[in-house]
Amino acid sequence: MRALEFLKEAPQTPLGNSGDLVKVKDRIIQKLQALPDDSETETLIDKIEVMLNDLGVGGRVASLVNRVEKIDDDDVKRAVRKVAKIVSTIDMTNEERETLFKKWNADKIVNTKLLTTGGTHTMEEIYRGYGTDPIITELVDDFNDVQSYGIGPGEFGLSCLSKAITGIGSGKGKGDLIINKKNVELKTTNVGSGRFKDRNYPSTSYPKLAENFYEKYKDIIEESKLSSTSGMNLSQLISLVQQVNNGEIIAEVKKIMVNLFRFIPETKTTLHSDVVSAISKGQLNQVKALYGRLNLDNYMYQKRGQGILDGTLFMDLPKKRMTYMTQSSDLAGSGMRLHISTTYPIALNDPGQDPYPQISIQQTSQQ
Repeated sequence: MRALEFLKEAPQTPLGNSGDLVKVKDRIIQKLQALPDDSETETLIDKIEVMLNDLGVGGRVASLVNRVEKIDDDDVKRAVRKVAKIVSTIDMTNEERETLFKKWNADKIVNTKLLTTGGTHTMEEIYRGYGTDPIITELVDDFNDVQSYGIGPGEFGLSCLSKAITGIGSGKGKGDLIINKKNVELKTTNVGSGRFKDRNYPSTSYPKLAENFYEKYKDIIEESKLSSTSGMNLSQLISLVQQVNNGEIIAEVKKIMVNLFRFIPETKTTLHSDVVSAISKGQLNQVKALYGRLNLDNYMYQKRGQGILDGTLFMDLPKKRMTYMTQSSDLAGSGMRLHISTTYPIALNDPGQDPYPQISIQQTSQQ
């Protein structure tokens, strides 16, 4: 409220001469001197000092641009004004601002070593000061919300807050980020989660296989209402297999799985067979778990074979945690599991998209 008193002293029209400015300055000084010597006064004076310093170089954003430009980080330099605008909205004293920039330039904000250590870690563990330092907390949250430069949420924050992380179109690797020289793909859960697929993902034979499968069992499927416009989801496929109940349909489903997840050879995994076995036994939860693992491992195997991916970092913004994985088995015994959205292994509408669900990480106790 005291700040409003000073605003009342400001002339409503431009100052006519230097004498008017001196009178305003003297009145403000007198009011400051009359204030009690306490922490509230100290905070107020500090805010005035910050404002005057900023005005001296053209405003708060312009002032921060000068500071941000001195941060030795390529990703920061590519987005100087964006970074400065975000920092300008955070209320802090001169001392707090100096402390922030010292930590930032010394690369003391992000624990990059922990980022690529297997397991699940909280934001508090990854970002030093998160949850206890309101300035770091606000800065990280604001950066993680940025969705521009052709990137998704989370990537901007990680790449701009650590010199050991590059991204946002750096051109130095094929993954979203390079963390301590590792190519890492970031999958962020905010409203929805990411899919693990690429161009030409199912085999060229898959669309016809799915179509023929549907036509072969069309009477049972339609009579039992086991499909939608998208095709057949996992639950519907299990119901169909249970009704037909013979080795022929099992073999057909196996062939479909191999064509959907064709990059990881059957000699390298049992997951194709494991999914089909769980389908034949009617174990829906097990089918979902195995299907998610097969999808993830297939994707990782393809990318790793091309030499463009070391691991995947799952960032869950609502739950404020991150999980780094090199393969689905990394979650074993961790208390975490893969969770998949509705997926259509028999995809009739969009064969390149619908068989590949959104995948996130959840605690094993969650359904």
